[in-house]
Order: sequence, then structure tokens, then C-alpha cells
Amino acid sequence: MRDDGKPAGLLRARIDRALEFAQLQKREAKKSLTFVPSGGQGADEPIAEAKSMQNYLLEKHIPKNQIIAEDQSKTTLENFRFSKTKTKTTEHVAFATSSYHVFRAGVIATQAGFKNIEGIGAKSPWYYHTSALIREFIANLNSEKRQHIKNLATIIIATTVLILIGYFCDAL
Repeated sequence: MRDDGKPAGLLRARIDRALEFAQLQKREAKKSLTFVPSGGQGADEPIAEAKSMQNYLLEKHIPKNQIIAEDQSKTTLENFRFSKTKTKTTEHVAFATSSYHVFRAGVIATQAGFKNIEGIGAKSPWYYHTSALIREFIANLNSEKRQHIKNLATIIIATTVLILIGYFCDAL
């Protein structure tokens, strides 16, 4: 976000991608969408991310009654949980985020209780992809650490059993 509270690069790209999707829905399915900009205010931000997005949507002539801002969340999980509470829906939902974040955000949306959800990826600069993908990979490993530990333990136990069977078969 810029110092004046307007969305900068990556944030603006996500909003623009949501606007493109909304225009497509309006044209193809004759449906007007409700926008739920979501995100709280960081210590280094002049306003909440949701408010910045809401202002941008209003500048793009989206009626205020089609915008439900959620401005308390600090994490992706909170984005989905708090947005779900505000909209009172879990079905037929699309979210726009950076292209590298779509997979993990979809997993998190499912954890938050959304059922029929679609992620729409916004383009991001090529030079950002490597660090972003590494960050997403580590975050995904961390969020699924219990399952990864179970899988690793299963592999270690199975390998140990196979080695012991091989050892005792050769000893006989």
C-alpha cells in the first residue's frame, strides 16, 4: 500500500483481477457480484488493507452496497473466517489473490469452511516469483506439519522394518 492509502502494485493487481472476473460474470452469467475486500491494518500502513481496496473499488464505480469490507484480519485464515462471518456464506465463492498464493489460499479457504470456492490468480512481476514460491512452500509445509511428521515417521518405520527383515533374512 502506498503512503496515501491507495493500493500499490501487487494489491492493485489482485483487485483488478477481481474486477475482471466480476465483469465476466456480469456479461456471461448476468450476475452482479459482492466484493469482500479483506485485510487489517499493519503497523506500517496508513489504513486497513480492506479500506484501501474498498476505496479503489468505489473509484472503479462499484456500488457501495456491493462491497462488504472486512478490516480486522491479519492472516489468510482470518481473511476467510472473518469474511465468512460477514457474508454468512460458504458456497459459490471466488477469491482473487496473487498467482503464487492461489493454491495455499484455496487450502486455507477449505479449512475455514468454504465448500465451492475458486481461486483467481493475479499476475505478479517475474522477479517476485522465486522468493514468493519459496515462502509459499515453507508456509504450506508449516501449515501441514503434523501430516508431514506422520508421513516422515511412517517412512522411517517402514524403512527400518525393511532393513531389519533384510538383515535377519541374511543372518538365517
